[in-house]
Amino acid sequence: MGIDVLNFKIAGYRYAQQYRSPSDIVQIGESLILKCNQKNIYDDHSVEIYNCRMERLGYVPKFYSHKIFKMVMNSKEYHACVASYRDLDYPLINVSLKINSESTSSDGDSLVNNLLTGS
Repeated sequence: MGIDVLNFKIAGYRYAQQYRSPSDIVQIGESLILKCNQKNIYDDHSVEIYNCRMERLGYVPKFYSHKIFKMVMNSKEYHACVASYRDLDYPLINVSLKINSESTSSDGDSLVNNLLTGS
């Protein structure tokens, strides 16, 4: 058993934080909190991302949201943190999501492998 890692950019950051610079609200390595939001009108499997002060940073990209939503709802072990960010004209935050490899599908494939292959 090991750890699977998925890296992605936070979706909707510019809108959630109204153009605040990422360096003002997060630090590299800072732990992030994932919260499911079934009431989102655009994605009923949306997963919100918060910093340690419970400021909403944005969302898991829709491409990954359904499976990560299920992972969070099923209390799978994970650790999400700020991998990097960019403060320039188009600010963004990159997330590193580490998932315990025991978080497997019924056929034994890892969650990250299923996310990447669309299984």
